[in-house]
Amino acid sequence: MEKHLFFTLLDKMVLDTERTEHNTEYTRFSVDNQSSAWLCAFSANSVSKKCPAAWLFLIVILSALFLPLSAQSNERQPETADCYQEFLRNGKQAFEKLQFQDALNNFKAAKICPGITSTQREEVDNWISKTTTGYIDAITQEKERAEAAQKRAEEQARISEANRRAFLANQAIEQGQAEDALYLSFTARQGVETKPISSVEKAFGDAVFINYAFALEGHTGPIAGAGFSQDGNRLVTWSRDKTAALWTKEGQLIAPLKGHSDYLHAAAFSRDGKYILTASSDHSARLWDGRTGAEGPVLSRHQDEVYGGIFSPDSNRVLTWSRDHTARLWNLDGSPAATLGQHTAPVLEGEFSPDGSMILTRSADCSVKIWDADGKPIPAEIRHEKYVYFAHFSPDGETILTGSADQTARLWDKQGKLIKELAGHNGLVNAGGFSPDSTRFFTASTDGTVKIWDNSGQELESIAAHQDWIAGAAFSPDGTRLLTWSKDFTAKVWDMKGQVQARLDSHSGEVTMGAFSGDGQRILTSSKDGTVKLWSAEGVLLMNQKTGMNPLCLFSPDGRQTLTLSGTPQAILCRTPRVAYAALRQSPPPPLSEEKQERYGLK
Repeated sequence: MEKHLFFTLLDKMVLDTERTEHNTEYTRFSVDNQSSAWLCAFSANSVSKKCPAAWLFLIVILSALFLPLSAQSNERQPETADCYQEFLRNGKQAFEKLQFQDALNNFKAAKICPGITSTQREEVDNWISKTTTGYIDAITQEKERAEAAQKRAEEQARISEANRRAFLANQAIEQGQAEDALYLSFTARQGVETKPISSVEKAFGDAVFINYAFALEGHTGPIAGAGFSQDGNRLVTWSRDKTAALWTKEGQLIAPLKGHSDYLHAAAFSRDGKYILTASSDHSARLWDGRTGAEGPVLSRHQDEVYGGIFSPDSNRVLTWSRDHTARLWNLDGSPAATLGQHTAPVLEGEFSPDGSMILTRSADCSVKIWDADGKPIPAEIRHEKYVYFAHFSPDGETILTGSADQTARLWDKQGKLIKELAGHNGLVNAGGFSPDSTRFFTASTDGTVKIWDNSGQELESIAAHQDWIAGAAFSPDGTRLLTWSKDFTAKVWDMKGQVQARLDSHSGEVTMGAFSGDGQRILTSSKDGTVKLWSAEGVLLMNQKTGMNPLCLFSPDGRQTLTLSGTPQAILCRTPRVAYAALRQSPPPPLSEEKQERYGLK
């Protein structure tokens, strides 16, 4: 090494001597790339190229000065191979520990070690590239983690504030501060709009009810029932005050329907909405104009209470049934078309097939009879050993389902021939119905079980659904879910595999009714605890209506309103929270006063 540096210095001096005259230059030489020494090359004025002795003397002097310096430098610096390997090793260790900045420093140091080969340079360049990428990725990930943490913190803050406002809204409801409750709950819901929270949803729904519930006032006795026209533009109510009433969908009275002399049992719109039929204990049924409420023909051939009536699917005929053991067909002018008179006990229900070509009548005599569209009997013996709770046509009109107190359900063809007896329940079979596409049907029992069957009567699922009587059940509009409600204070939603999808368990009394909205996204339940509750399809409580004992409830056909009856002369019409929220987004509630904002901690 010393020899190499020595001859290099010598060559340099010779070149400098040849290139410069009468000048003094200082040349910097690097030693092992870590230390340096400055050597002074003197001018050749006093040294002649023709004087070898002078040159020899100069060489001896420089050698004496340089060799100790070179030896000292070599004592401090590692060899070239050691330099590279040491920095490379340190860099790799730092990289494995994800200490990317230390790794980069070591790899860059390795790259400038003396004598590094092209292969080593390529290796270290690869490590530098890999480390730089890792460094950038680490920085990016750390930034993403920080941003995610910030978002979580912000979301938690929004949730906390929304819950606080929901709590304040509930207090405002209890204190009768309806407008305060609406503002607080609306702003709470806005804060968590993309991630609904059950407590906030309920607070908003309850605020909607006390702000937007509208009482239909006009009856003087308890309202017994109600129904909407198929287009949802009008509704009819009937009461123990011996009258019915026609209303707009906004709850404005169009006309009272007066004329009966005893309690009303039922009222119904024709499918086209042109007519209303009412049935009364005064042994008659009556027709009314479905738009104006004007009185029409009186249907007066029955000899006892008329329990109910319906229109044919084409709205051209009327079927009524009575305690007098008969059902009757009528023309729209009030003239009798046929008497369906083969039962030996009161007729409790009647039903047209979907195409209107056939009629079912269900009687307290434990039988179901089939008739053609003109009221002529079809020879068949649809019968159970005990009381028949229901008899329904399938939506395609091909089969009939019945259920009985004899603990069986039975599937029949449309001519009344038995297809299959459906055994397996250990209690009264008190509810049953078909899916909208007729491919499945359910049966429910007082033993707490519900069974799902295919349209041939093959059992698909048996569900131990409730701890007490199942009071009723219904398919969702798309036929993929089943709603059940029970005396055990709960309602539940099931899929077609028998798996529970939602538990509606906030009632404190028997659940007496349940219904899906037309789009299947909302559910109504009513209970003997004096409440009607609105739920999401997932089981989130959206609204709690405190009504009266044994309330009844139903959705409007478009699902935008609920109608609640509670044994009083008033019916309560209310928009759903979803409809109310959409309206409030367009026209928000007025802000609270400065004093109230300070009181509620909003400033």
